[in-house]
Amino acid sequence: MRRPHYSTLLSSFTIAVALICFQGCDSGRGNDGTPLDTHLKVELKHSSSLPTLEEISPYEEALVINEYQVLEVLGGDKIDSENIRIAQWAITNKQSMPAPGSQEQELWITPLASMPGLKSVYQRNDLDFDPDEKIYYDLSPIPDTYAPPKNVRSDYRSDISRRLRVYWLIRRQLKLAVIGNSHSAAGVDTEMFYQPGNAKTPVTLNFSPAGSGIEFQSLLADEYLTGLPEFEWLVWGVSPRIFNQYYAIDRRAKLFKKSPGYIYDKQHWKKLTSAPAPPQPLSYKEIRKQLNSKDKPWGWAKKESRSFSVPINPDARDEILIRCRRPHFKWNLDAWTQFQQSVENISRQGVKVLLFIPPYHPLITPTRVADGDGTGNDDYKKLVKKLKSLSENNPSVYFLDIHKGGKHEFEHRHFSDIDHLHVSGAQILTSKLVDFVEKVDQQSK
Repeated sequence: MRRPHYSTLLSSFTIAVALICFQGCDSGRGNDGTPLDTHLKVELKHSSSLPTLEEISPYEEALVINEYQVLEVLGGDKIDSENIRIAQWAITNKQSMPAPGSQEQELWITPLASMPGLKSVYQRNDLDFDPDEKIYYDLSPIPDTYAPPKNVRSDYRSDISRRLRVYWLIRRQLKLAVIGNSHSAAGVDTEMFYQPGNAKTPVTLNFSPAGSGIEFQSLLADEYLTGLPEFEWLVWGVSPRIFNQYYAIDRRAKLFKKSPGYIYDKQHWKKLTSAPAPPQPLSYKEIRKQLNSKDKPWGWAKKESRSFSVPINPDARDEILIRCRRPHFKWNLDAWTQFQQSVENISRQGVKVLLFIPPYHPLITPTRVADGDGTGNDDYKKLVKKLKSLSENNPSVYFLDIHKGGKHEFEHRHFSDIDHLHVSGAQILTSKLVDFVEKVDQQSK
């Protein structure tokens, strides 16, 4: 039975599942539910008819659901079905796109549910009704002759999406950025730098994608934080896990590189980066107005809840000690080389780089590991030695071992869980970083 034309909005349940995939922090690879992309060779079998602007009014964009036969899986996540349904753009920014061709073609796809920005887009589906229907989204770039869909222009398929929206507004006034993984995202309140001016005119931003590794973090440093006219400081939170071979696959980076937002940035990089600066730096109020958001624009992912009680109870204590029972670390030389190159490259631009190891729960101090990710104590000492050497050999690079193998001044109440600082701990950590930056700036005057 063929279904009639209709507009479909993704169900709230589907969107909730998609959002959960991106709310985790640093889960182990393959266990965080993040969907991977799939590279396919396909051939069109059935297509939905293309809607007109009049039909979709008052919407300005539309997707159509087409059915393809899978000829070959070329890479990425496994596809079990012989035929799959894929959402593809029919209208973008009031521009009608051509119908898909019938010839064999290669597509990169991802589950449509992993694209929460598309929940309110008009969809047309003329295909036979299937109660178990699973729809994918075509990640292929939009041709330059068409404007990008508004719903996915800023969709970078990770928690960095909202931060990059801010970035493109304040890029020319950005003075300091924080990168790292979720330990830095939760641990550094970038609003605290450059006060009181930064409160009124934001000049700092915390990027720090949750679950990211060196591939993602270096990409941000090498591409988005290069060539900024007012940029002075890169503050890089160095979690030991990013040099652990067991975490070598940076799934978040792979998702980011195939995201609509990143693809658009690469296609239009010269135009985006050469755009004239606004007459004056954007204020806090102006940024929130342009973003149509009440979120603060400094990018801090503060944690106000805890996964354990304060004071800690015996069960939570035992759980932490069990997790830290034995080392599980293998040094990743390639990751270190990439990291070192990124640090040296950005420091050569006259940017000061502050490297710091964020603190982990003090209960790990008497154990055989230095953090909750299995970094052995000897491996930790090796990393500290290498970071010290990197800073000693470059006058623009600084290093702070905040963690000190667990022998720090942060207490149980300052943590949200074994890895991440509670808002109270983040204030302490950020104060240390702010004091250091201010001291160096004063000395250089």
